[in-house]
Amino acid sequence: MWPELTCDHYRFVDDVLRVGRLTDGPMVERFEESFAEKVGARHAVMCSSGTAAIHAALIASGAAMSPMVHLPSFTFSGTALGAAHLGMRFDWMDADLGTGNVTDFSSIADDVDPLIIVHLHGNPAPVPVTDRVVIEDCAQSFGSLASVETGEWTGRQGTVACWSLNATKIMWAGEGGVVTCDHDGIAAEVRSLI
Repeated sequence: MWPELTCDHYRFVDDVLRVGRLTDGPMVERFEESFAEKVGARHAVMCSSGTAAIHAALIASGAAMSPMVHLPSFTFSGTALGAAHLGMRFDWMDADLGTGNVTDFSSIADDVDPLIIVHLHGNPAPVPVTDRVVIEDCAQSFGSLASVETGEWTGRQGTVACWSLNATKIMWAGEGGVVTCDHDGIAAEVRSLI
């Protein structure tokens, strides 16, 4: 289904074209600030795709130093591609048949290798409390509550969260991605990578 485009959409595109900065500049800065505020993060950094967001998050968080990453067996290929480009091995975790999300983390023996959690189809996955780097793949969960009790959104329980702005997602911009976090150093490193 093609989204409805209003006069405001055309005006914003015209504003970007007049500035002449298509991939950065004041409109991107405004979007990053608004996105961070909406999801409750200190930082939001735009990048070219959700896959690029995961790739940058793995590097910036230090998770890429690990030889392996734990991730769900039921996910989009982009979730794994960021790690594959870094030469990381995968430990595929079984997904719950009812939700499609990983709900049992008992198969993870170590407490070092990073973990990617996928909030699938707007359905928040549990995020374990751990000292390891946890990357939340929030590509399909913009506006989803991780906890009704606390009112906390998805993307707030891990070390860093990655979002997709592909035209098929809840929050779309045609293409693009966003990395959100509260850690100044991780945000600065992501910004240096893009």
